[in-house]
Formats: sequence, C-alpha cells, structure tokens
Amino acid sequence: MQNTLSLGKRSLPNLEAAVQAYTLNAAYTLRQEDQTGSLEVGKQADLVVLDKNIFELPAKQIGTAKVLWTLLGGEEVYRDAAF
Repeated sequence: MQNTLSLGKRSLPNLEAAVQAYTLNAAYTLRQEDQTGSLEVGKQADLVVLDKNIFELPAKQIGTAKVLWTLLGGEEVYRDAAF
C-alpha cells in the first residue's frame, strides 16, 4: 500500500482509497464481492492483524508494520510468536 500512495500523479489519494482498492474494489473487479472484499456474515474471513495502526503512520512508514496474525477463509495461516 505504501507504493500506491507514493506514485506522484498516479497515486491513490489517501490510505482509505488504497485499502478499498485492495479489498472491496478488487473483489468487485473479480465478481467475488458476494464472497470476499469485506468482513460480513457469510463471506470469507480473510484478514491480517498488524502491530501498528497504518492509518496513524506517515505513508512512507506503512511498510514497517509487521503482520502478527493472518486468517484466510477463517482459518489461521500465520501467527507471530509475539501475538
């Protein structure tokens, strides 16, 4: 996401737009919005927990956020030892 905010004129306008591009918009483009793209009852539970709130970081520091926990389809696929 850090890169999508630092491409000059081709950049997305803000982090919220970048998150939406990678989640809701990507699901819609793939015609999978009824299965994924947002956290809702009946949809795939794909998510990550980060060690930092990326909305509180400068764009150039978003890449420093560390993944602590990852779920794909509601199943744990990664858990950092510190989590």
